[in-house]
Amino acid sequence: AGLVRRVVRETPVGNRRLEMNLQPAVAEVDASKIERIVENLVANAAKYTPEGSLICVRMETGDGGVTLIVDDSGPGVPDELKHSIFGAFERGAAEKMHSPGVGIGLSLVARFAEMHGGRAWVQDRPPQGSSFRVFLPAGPVGALPGRLTPQIPGASA
Repeated sequence: AGLVRRVVRETPVGNRRLEMNLQPAVAEVDASKIERIVENLVANAAKYTPEGSLICVRMETGDGGVTLIVDDSGPGVPDELKHSIFGAFERGAAEKMHSPGVGIGLSLVARFAEMHGGRAWVQDRPPQGSSFRVFLPAGPVGALPGRLTPQIPGASA
């Protein structure tokens, strides 16, 4: 939780309220990649969440791993874009009209999750908004030799 808490605090969100509910958890990860996952998800939420509204970052354990959840209060993601926005250079229709970027952030989130044996997805957050989620298995991942360090510790930062 300490790594996630630190990155969330360091990521600019403008005039938006930020809430964290991070359950203690341990997963073997490449810390720099998890930092980029958290940073991209929180920055993305800040792009779409109206000023003064809430961004909620949660971390839950279960199903053999840890799920990082970033909920926003934005317009949501249309069903037809829920899978494609995780592709490189893909962006939601609303973003194309009002914010800079090339559409690589969510593709990195998905790729880094996959490198850890996990996955990334988005679901609706009624009554309004999106819930971006990344699942990371608790066990070691052979794809990251020499880069595995116990991170996302239960100790508060």
